[in-house]
Amino acid sequence: MFVRAHIASKTVRTAPLLVWCAAVVLPGLLVRAQPPDSEEAKQLLVRSFVQGRDAFASEDWEKASEQFREVSKQCSGSPLALESNYYATLAEWKRGDRSCHESMQAWLREAKLLQDRLRHANRPSPSSWDAWIGNMHLLLAQTERQRQQWESAESRLAALLELADSERSQDFAWPAQKVSIANAWYERGLLAQDRHQDWGKAKDCFQQALDASPDGSELRCELVSSIAKTHIQLAEWDASEESIAQLESLAMNDHWRAKAALLRGDIAKARQDAAAFAKALQPAVAWALSGRTDLQLAYELALALLEAREEEDGEAVLIHIVQRDPKHPVTIEARVHIARRAIERGAWQQAKERLDEAIAMGCAPAWIPHARLARGQAHLKLGLPASAVDDLTVALEYVGEDVGLETAIRFELGEALMQSQRWDEANEHWEFLAGRYKDSTAELPSWLARVWLHQAEMQALRQNWIEAEAIVSRIQAQFPECDCRDDVDYLKARCLISKAGFDEARQLLDRIAREPTVRSLELAARSRWMMGETFLMQRRYAEALQAYESVLETGSSSYWQSAAWMQIGQCHELLRDVPAAREAYQTLMDRYADGPFGEIAQQRLDSLGSSDAPRQSTARTLNDTPVVKQR
Repeated sequence: MFVRAHIASKTVRTAPLLVWCAAVVLPGLLVRAQPPDSEEAKQLLVRSFVQGRDAFASEDWEKASEQFREVSKQCSGSPLALESNYYATLAEWKRGDRSCHESMQAWLREAKLLQDRLRHANRPSPSSWDAWIGNMHLLLAQTERQRQQWESAESRLAALLELADSERSQDFAWPAQKVSIANAWYERGLLAQDRHQDWGKAKDCFQQALDASPDGSELRCELVSSIAKTHIQLAEWDASEESIAQLESLAMNDHWRAKAALLRGDIAKARQDAAAFAKALQPAVAWALSGRTDLQLAYELALALLEAREEEDGEAVLIHIVQRDPKHPVTIEARVHIARRAIERGAWQQAKERLDEAIAMGCAPAWIPHARLARGQAHLKLGLPASAVDDLTVALEYVGEDVGLETAIRFELGEALMQSQRWDEANEHWEFLAGRYKDSTAELPSWLARVWLHQAEMQALRQNWIEAEAIVSRIQAQFPECDCRDDVDYLKARCLISKAGFDEARQLLDRIAREPTVRSLELAARSRWMMGETFLMQRRYAEALQAYESVLETGSSSYWQSAAWMQIGQCHELLRDVPAAREAYQTLMDRYADGPFGEIAQQRLDSLGSSDAPRQSTARTLNDTPVVKQR
């Protein structure tokens, strides 16, 4: 947004403070400002204003806002208070304060009050006020556009330009003379783009703005750039090339040269020339990494690089943005993109840390579901399902009408709830997702196979084996090569075991365990362990023992290692080899005493004592719970 007049830090003045006692009190004001009653108080006021001015010049927006608000409190109701509140509001806008919309409206009401009091006192308003008031209306129109408050933005800009049939609200101050004409037409063009994607109207507005803009201004560069964008959208290639060439001739610094490079990239992308797209962006990378573009343009470049599959350069620019100004609002989105890249590499802890920062800074509502979804995924991978549930629940609250994003959130939330053993809540999401394709003739998405798998697992959990097997058969028919084939076969084996189909079940389990592309060591271990269970059910203890011992060779987690040692001990007891049983239990205690089977292993050791006589084995204490994934 190119609000020019009186925003440059050098325009913040201090001269009025030198004549404070003479100028600060206006007759007839509702709230009379009292002049400082001592020289010390006057100097304090001057010092606060100067500190605010210097902070504004150095772009320390937080300090600038704080100092200017302090000045305003000391001279409430005065022209100096109005000026201080103006710069405080600008500083809050610059730092991305979400309450600045209300601050802008409050400032325009304050200006209206002072205008009215001056008019009643037959005194003219200072000439600088028109520019300030015009700028504030422009900023309000911008924020209304960004909030999709289209009608408010449209009527405000029409009133500012004094177009036919426009009306000015009596609640706010308005400039006495036409000001910020070029900026108002520019904002009107952006509104036409965002609201209706009316590129023709947008181009006309930008041309009106260009005609009204002063020569040698950065605003002219921005307007030529915007006109080039509309030409690209309208596939007017020759005209777009002419506009980019004009921008390059106007470019006063590397920022605008980088902008031209981005526009050339847009042309290549629109023409579906991937090689030219990536090549066009390359000159801008060095300018962005050296800090010679503003952060917003650097961010746009980073996204374009990622889209052009120049991931390394794209991520480097994103990291530079965060390092260059960690508190800038655009770094929130940059952190989310960096986290996504970390997720692609499986760097879950790094992703979580970036997302923690972004969420703590305060994501815009549109970004909350994206950030929370990504952090929920990281929490799942880091073994924190309860935290994942919290994040994904928030994500679902903000998702809006984006069906694809809602699908991703519900899928991950279902996974998190299952890992938290909140079965019924998880099943609500599986039923919702599956319901979208009930009786559908459209091509089924690949993720539906895993949703059906989870529904089958829910049926297995309830011992509804017939229903579970019916769902498994549907998956095998509709998705024979799905990425969860091993899990589907494992559940099919469980269904077969429920009806004593041990041999057929073992064939499936053995295939999973021997498959070189098996999804995880955990599934391989669980399959071998379940083979042992089938032999145990048939009282084939020696074969069961071999199956459990094979679990130890999988390199799986301590859970399955300790489970295998537990059952090895059981098998030795059933084979009446008490020393071997005792050795198995003792190995479990030596390695996994604090695990889930330590207590029962100790009980078996105590029960066996030093006798070599076998005792009657306890009932089998382990049971497969397919819905609890060991990660």
